[in-house]
Amino acid sequence: ILSFAARGPRLCGDWAPGCGIDRGQGFEASAPLPGRASWAMDLYEKVLRAATTAETAAAISGAAADAVTSLPVDTVEAVLGALAAPAQGTDDTSVARHTIAQSKILSALPGVLKKKAAPLGQLLDFHRRVVKFGGETPDAMVLERRTEAVRELGELASTRIKEHGVGTTSMKLIRALCEAVPLQVVASIVAGLGEAGKDDEQVKACAALVSSATPESLRDLSQETLMRLIVASTKSEVVAEQTLGAVAAAAAATLQDWATDDVVKLLLALAKAKSAGDGASSVTELFSSAAKVIAPQLETLSVVQLIKVVLSVGPVAASRPLLEAAAETVTKRVSEIPPAQFVLLTQGLLPLGAEHCHFGKVLDFWATSLREESTQLSGDQLAKLAAVLATPAASRGELWAALGGRLVSLPAGTLSAAGQASIEAAFPGGAGPDFDGKAKFLTSLRPSKASDAKEPRDEKGSKESKNGKDSKDVKESKEPEKRRERSRSRGGGGGRSERDRDRDREPERKRERSHSRGREGRGRDRSRDRRRSRSRSRDRKRR
Repeated sequence: ILSFAARGPRLCGDWAPGCGIDRGQGFEASAPLPGRASWAMDLYEKVLRAATTAETAAAISGAAADAVTSLPVDTVEAVLGALAAPAQGTDDTSVARHTIAQSKILSALPGVLKKKAAPLGQLLDFHRRVVKFGGETPDAMVLERRTEAVRELGELASTRIKEHGVGTTSMKLIRALCEAVPLQVVASIVAGLGEAGKDDEQVKACAALVSSATPESLRDLSQETLMRLIVASTKSEVVAEQTLGAVAAAAAATLQDWATDDVVKLLLALAKAKSAGDGASSVTELFSSAAKVIAPQLETLSVVQLIKVVLSVGPVAASRPLLEAAAETVTKRVSEIPPAQFVLLTQGLLPLGAEHCHFGKVLDFWATSLREESTQLSGDQLAKLAAVLATPAASRGELWAALGGRLVSLPAGTLSAAGQASIEAAFPGGAGPDFDGKAKFLTSLRPSKASDAKEPRDEKGSKESKNGKDSKDVKESKEPEKRRERSRSRGGGGGRSERDRDRDREPERKRERSHSRGREGRGRDRSRDRRRSRSRSRDRKRR
């Protein structure tokens, strides 16, 4: 069973009692790290030298918990195999040692795998072993430790999924894990799958375990897990359909205990979530609960938080009171909001309509501030503002006089592709609000779509179309002259055709061919003379 080479001991055998390794599995225990404590080294050597299951159980049961946790992963795997079956025999001492050893190895396993940062596939493989460890009717202490080990393995797996995704790991194994771990772990795994955009039937089965849980159990989930599930619903339709309604109801019931910043983040994620299916009413209820929590704190929110609230609740009819309260706050705090962020707030307040008193104050602010040089907005931001206000504020002449003046004064080439798209949305086909210089401004943008292609120029560098002629006609009229110039360039000057030049070169070609044939003929004569000379020489030798 045991063999010792220069590099260390190797466990092998036909399910050796001391190692639990199948023949041909190719298992080799890892050597302890240098500097490991002597008591850890002692346990490691005892386990490797154990020839029977009883000796393995005695070594593990008598060791400290830290020593068991210090064992290499492959050694722990071997011990799990050796101790997997319930204790056999009638010796109470041996049975007790076996049971204690089983509990200790189960307790150590999650820590060993966490220390090694075991990948998801390895975690799921150990989970498959642990759920069968101890048989169908294990000792009560072993059952308790097995349940805890499964839970901890599930938490490690959920962390791997959150950090690294699923990769090529079998979804069937993940589903089997979900069916064996507590709701908190299942919810974390489902959140990780949703964050990775998974939408298959296995994910649906895992998500169904969350939605089928009792409301009380869902309310006991951590705020972080509830938030992750809602965020996952923005990326996975399956997770949204299966869990969003139940999760929204659980969050609404506990929202008063959430921090303000978390409520704001929750609203923003909820606004982006995919269809909740039958749980739409619960989502509406969550928006209403959030409004009650956020409304009294609007004055203390940061500008960024205020933007998130406005953008998230704007499209939701149930949150209209919160949107109106946020608009009032915006008008009171306008002096502290940077213009670029005020563009976003204006966009978020659009559902109020131009006739709403608070939105009217926002438009008045823009009409005044855009005339001031201190209001700094980039060309693209001005274009975005124009696209936002073109429809609801088309009749605001003073606003468009100010905004249009800023657009007209933009230097050429200021707008990016996104900025030009905003201008096209604001003034489709030249329509939309009017302002001085609008037609010229829109015309100046059109040539840039052709990526500033260079126009042909005449000898003095002026554009060919300067006399008002169509550029295509100009090009066609000049094409014959260009062909003649290219012909003269190839011919070294003069207007003679290619056929004339070929005719002039023909005598020279004939002379070259004649010289070539002469050289070939002389070469054949010399070759014939050499052959005759060699023939006469051979005749003389024969005589």
